[in-house]
Amino acid sequence: MNSRPDSVLIIGGASRIGAALAARLSTFGLTVRRSVRRPDPRDPAAVVFDLSADPAAWPRLPDAELVVLCAGATQSLDASPHATAVNVRASTELAAQALEAGRRFIFLSTSQVFDGAVPAPDEDAPKRPLTPYGAQKSEAEDRMRALGGDLAIVRMTKVLASDDARFGAWADALRDGAAIQPFDDMVFSPLTLDEAATRLAALALGPGCGVFQLSGSADISYADAARRLAQRL
Repeated sequence: MNSRPDSVLIIGGASRIGAALAARLSTFGLTVRRSVRRPDPRDPAAVVFDLSADPAAWPRLPDAELVVLCAGATQSLDASPHATAVNVRASTELAAQALEAGRRFIFLSTSQVFDGAVPAPDEDAPKRPLTPYGAQKSEAEDRMRALGGDLAIVRMTKVLASDDARFGAWADALRDGAAIQPFDDMVFSPLTLDEAATRLAALALGPGCGVFQLSGSADISYADAARRLAQRL
């Protein structure tokens, strides 16, 4: 597909990133449908789609020129069969169905496919995941790339939203005068939710395929992030 899509289906449209992306794409006049795991009376057009269900029981995907997969089991240390089934087998099956139907497919992967030893690795740098989540996404990437077709893989660093649990707990503790103990030897390159949605929308509106990496402009330690949070409070 070499032109801007007129219709988009977001699998995982109730997730933070999925909902933000749907809102952003809607401003460009696209027909945007999203999937939810349970019926949502606020969005009767939403497709009820459970990635953890048997693919044989999945509903037929509605017509859409572009399918974006924002759903998954996102706990980094979850090595359970369920997480593997969702992040590898079901994600790959969904990509296969979309690509075989001639649709463009965007897969949200993670920077955890790398070990973090090298800052800002190239897209073709060797993958060395250290977490189960990173390993699952790495395997899904490999399987999807073997399918061929109009595929874009987006490896993202941590996306920070206003209701982030970790930083919310730190803020509550600091307001109560309690000490917090963030790591000073663990770094990340965070993105705001708004920035992530903006960049993903730009990719969705263009013809790009291949592997893309999306991160903040610089690494920062969790301790430095906590200091900035304390200053803002």
